[in-house]
Amino acid sequence: MPSLYQTVGVSLGLLFTMMAGVSAQVDCTNRPDGAYDNGCNSYTICTGGVGVVVDCGPETAFNPASGQCDPWETFPPPCGWSNCTGLVDSLYTVYPDCKYFYTCQNEMFIGAFPCNNPPDIGDLVFDQPRQVCNWDWAVPPPCGTAVPTALPGQLKNV
Repeated sequence: MPSLYQTVGVSLGLLFTMMAGVSAQVDCTNRPDGAYDNGCNSYTICTGGVGVVVDCGPETAFNPASGQCDPWETFPPPCGWSNCTGLVDSLYTVYPDCKYFYTCQNEMFIGAFPCNNPPDIGDLVFDQPRQVCNWDWAVPPPCGTAVPTALPGQLKNV
């Protein structure tokens, strides 16, 4: 039987998964023509300062190397495949910058998602203990800069 923490975490993960499916268009003003990622599930094609959003299909994600949606098992994280073998159902941080997370369910990779959309702006990082994207100052290292503090009752007399 899953704990309340696990149930809430998986529920939040599903919420983030649904939210991450929403496309945000990159502002193409003053950008060179090309493909720009909106996260893992879509990208914007900029041509002459005008952008068109392209959504990726099932089991595909934006691959920055090819500039298009590719099967996620053909390229590495943050948007490509992550190994979920032996992992419990949960959300996991994509290191080293922690700005993405991925979902494992029944030891299967479900997908990866950015904390910031579009991913090239914003200071949110994935807070794995809380299973949410959070400000970097509120997340302990290695993803954030928060300094852990003792809770009441944890202080010891010296």
